[in-house]
Amino acid sequence: MTIKLESDIIPTKDTKLKLAGIIEIPPVDWYLNCSFVRLVWKWTPKAEKDAKEAFDKAFELGISFYDTAEIYGDGESEREIKRFRESYSDEEKAKQVVATKFFPHAHRTQFPDVLLSALKDSLSRLGVFKVDLYQIHAAVHPASIEVVANALADAYEAGLVKAVGVSNYGIEDVKQMHAALQKRNLSLASNQVSYSLIRTIPEKSGLIKLCHELGVIVLAYSRKLSATYT
Repeated sequence: MTIKLESDIIPTKDTKLKLAGIIEIPPVDWYLNCSFVRLVWKWTPKAEKDAKEAFDKAFELGISFYDTAEIYGDGESEREIKRFRESYSDEEKAKQVVATKFFPHAHRTQFPDVLLSALKDSLSRLGVFKVDLYQIHAAVHPASIEVVANALADAYEAGLVKAVGVSNYGIEDVKQMHAALQKRNLSLASNQVSYSLIRTIPEKSGLIKLCHELGVIVLAYSRKLSATYT
């Protein structure tokens, strides 16, 4: 199972990593955050034609992993992915990997129901029956990590997700989530963190090393750059 690239490997469009040992992904993905784009680059729906062209070009170049979340543009990012994928054949769609996230708002306390309900809403907006990767957006949930892990496992066992991950989890959070999922015979596929040339805390703290030791792919995002992988 390849969860990281060795130092002597120069990635190309054909380079693949594996999420949970089952889902092949390229070393770069497309971070579809409509709310962020609107704020910083003044994106409006009128720009959707250009965005679709960029989406198509990215797929042509081998960037076939799309990362979004229910809170990005209040679901508009997920709906946009659905619209963009409508022009693709079933064979082409099978090559595309879609990831989205559950945001643990303070009022979301009734697990697993709140997670399963939110997931089904995301699936509807994305136009799919199953999402490739479902992530917890941050470790700020009111419930314990074990309770959230069990909800993720329920979603997996219900056939609604292929793999599960987390985002913005620290060292102890990752250890607890990994252990809790293991009890349900499920792997923690990924941890998405803010990591770049100007923010190296995940590396210096030992978080990236821990993830690699546990078989967890590190998805690195930056407020300035698209997501990449270590």
